[in-house]
Amino acid sequence: MGISTLTDLIGDLKSRRLVKELDPVRRPGAGRPTRPIALDGDPWCALGVHIAPDAIAIAATTMGGEELWLVEDPVAFAGADPEDAFRQVRDVLVRRLAEVPTGREVISVEVATSGLVVRDRGQLEHSAELPWVEFPLRERIREVLTQAGVTGVHVGVANDSQLAGLYATRTELRLPPNSVAVYLGGWRGIGSGLIVDGQIFGGAHGVAGDLAHSNVGGETTDCQCGRRGCLTTVLGPEALLSHSGLMSMDEAIEAVRRDPSGAIEQLRSRAEAGDEQVLTTLADAGSALGRVIDDVLGVLNPHAAIIGGFIGVLSPYLREAMEAQLSERLSDPAFAATLVVPLESMEPRVVRGAAMSARDACLADPLTLTRPLTRG
Repeated sequence: MGISTLTDLIGDLKSRRLVKELDPVRRPGAGRPTRPIALDGDPWCALGVHIAPDAIAIAATTMGGEELWLVEDPVAFAGADPEDAFRQVRDVLVRRLAEVPTGREVISVEVATSGLVVRDRGQLEHSAELPWVEFPLRERIREVLTQAGVTGVHVGVANDSQLAGLYATRTELRLPPNSVAVYLGGWRGIGSGLIVDGQIFGGAHGVAGDLAHSNVGGETTDCQCGRRGCLTTVLGPEALLSHSGLMSMDEAIEAVRRDPSGAIEQLRSRAEAGDEQVLTTLADAGSALGRVIDDVLGVLNPHAAIIGGFIGVLSPYLREAMEAQLSERLSDPAFAATLVVPLESMEPRVVRGAAMSARDACLADPLTLTRPLTRG
């Protein structure tokens, strides 16, 4: 690109409020002061959308990462067929897109769901929590955006826990950009993901880092995945509620489906009150969690293992048994610097991670994604 062409391009971007000039910087030696430019994301808007079984959350940010708003709308997917469920998604999106202020333009959307997501096809293969199987979610969302007058934008789909890990790694812990991190979290079940160099690492088919079904023994315990002895049969919220004697398994499944936060709070409050069976159940779960993390540290040697979601909330009662399992590994100089970080807050990591991923897509290919701003 010639100098005149570059100058013209910068001038055009400035006229469209896509970049802005900063104060001049005088450097040693002869010549005029340098006038830097910076990305001016003020007219742009990236959306993160989290589709959960009972609510849809939407977060909007500028390209610089400033959060503009975060809203949540209730939905009722229980008993809904796939098309009825998607109609609810469409209604929420159309209503919220109509509320985008004049002067801001949506140029990127990232959608988060639980389950197995094939990111390159934008397809939700299946989810235990959502009524869709082999569902072309990206294309259906793109159709809704087009009907709302939002065209030519990036639309991505990703697993919710992977996006939560992205946010935890880059915003909450602010790990260096070249870090490797593993995240475990979730609310209705155990979710996990790998973050490598500040991006989701999905492996060959997008599901790398699935730790919920790591084998921790207990071969007589069936998992919904069809195997036995999975981590979720010991640490999953239904397992914790039933093993602790607070309710039957059927009651636990219904309690977690209806109100996962309330179910976890019941466990936490009983543990705080010193309920021996609850504390024993959580200690057993912490030991299983420690064995899984120990294996992950040995295989990946990550900079950090991050524990969020319901596991983070319960971490004060998991920590001692978990650390006992990790003590030998972390005493080795090769692993001693590894961070094992419980996050006890109920931060909306998924939707904020989705907004972050939407922003990343723009910054990865900014000239292509400015095309929606060149109308008229």
